Amino acid sequence: MDQKSIWRQIRVGANEMSEKLTDADIYTSEAFRSHVQATVDSMTKDLDKHISVSLMHNPNSDITACTDGNNLCQNTANSVITWYKLPSSRFATVMGIVYHELAHIRFHDFRADALADKELEENGTLYGRMPEPDDETELDEMKEALKHPEYRKVFKSLRDELVNCIIDAHDEERMSDYYGGIVARGIEMVASSLQGQLHTLEGYTNNKNEPLSIMTSLVLQFARFGEILVADEQTLYTNEYAKKLTDKRQNADKKHPAENCIQICAYLMLHSAQNRHRHISAKQWKKEPVD
Repeated sequence: MDQKSIWRQIRVGANEMSEKLTDADIYTSEAFRSHVQATVDSMTKDLDKHISVSLMHNPNSDITACTDGNNLCQNTANSVITWYKLPSSRFATVMGIVYHELAHIRFHDFRADALADKELEENGTLYGRMPEPDDETELDEMKEALKHPEYRKVFKSLRDELVNCIIDAHDEERMSDYYGGIVARGIEMVASSLQGQLHTLEGYTNNKNEPLSIMTSLVLQFARFGEILVADEQTLYTNEYAKKLTDKRQNADKKHPAENCIQICAYLMLHSAQNRHRHISAKQWKKEPVD
């Protein structure tokens, strides 16, 4: 048998075997866990610390992946992976998530992030220079609100999600530039899956979601991908949410931390939602029709 025939038989055998294997067979195997750990060890050997890898395969869990800078955890049955149908695409995405978490380990300042969280939670102040709002009362109102612990909880939750979105884009770009090749491709697969599962702005508004819910979703979408997904581009120029976010982003690009600009925008929407709630409650109490 010539070499070409041998390789043909190997390919046929490999395809038959892969059709019988499930994701659980592959991703719960010791061979795969060892492969991921070896990959992580190879890509972090210059960091002078050991990164411990922990894998789980639970389609019912909300966990995707996380890292604290010293450990890396991933659920290999999360929706970012299962959004793809082909086994090869799923495998590339699993490894893309590993590269994504490694990007945070390599480029994110966990200590500064913890200090910013503590500053907001304990003192009600935001980390970094503040932007110059269009209306001077905007910043004063936000500072006044942050004097109250109950508001700080809301802002801390929003800040955590915002920072996560912003550092995702930042760290992924640096990781892709640093390694290129299959690392960049894996990270692209992750981003494509996330974007593919987003709702459009028209979808949010047509479903008559609450204003604060719409704004929060769009803020996080905008922070992560730098754009708002729309079915019709004209919506970007006519929709109040899109216009407000675009204005704040232009301000942020000039000289201020993006998350602070977006926090102000989010506060304005929170303030607007509160006023509307009071307006509706007052009309209902008076038995008047609601707009």
